[in-house]
Amino acid sequence: MICYWDKNREHATRHGISEDAIEFVLDHASPPYPEYIGAGKYRVRGFTEDGAYVQVIYVHKSPQDIDFEALSIEQLLRLEAAKGPYAYAIHARELTRREKRRHRRRKR
Repeated sequence: MICYWDKNREHATRHGISEDAIEFVLDHASPPYPEYIGAGKYRVRGFTEDGAYVQVIYVHKSPQDIDFEALSIEQLLRLEAAKGPYAYAIHARELTRREKRRHRRRKR
């Protein structure tokens, strides 16, 4: 899955989770994730490359919903190479201690 970034970049990364970390978590999701949470949104919880527990909320984007004219050449090349599915990250943050415990139990 590849992330589509536009005006969501600032909002999705506001809690200090980088774009690369968000994409890593989405790319390495394992059951029970992604988890549908309603209103077209999905949640993935997992580790970043640095070992942080992170939660990412995203929606699926279809090619018809992507504003290709607003993208840089680099972004266009990445999207074209991926061929979808496309994720539009809405929010990302580290898990709280309580969420980390719950996540570990759920993964067993």
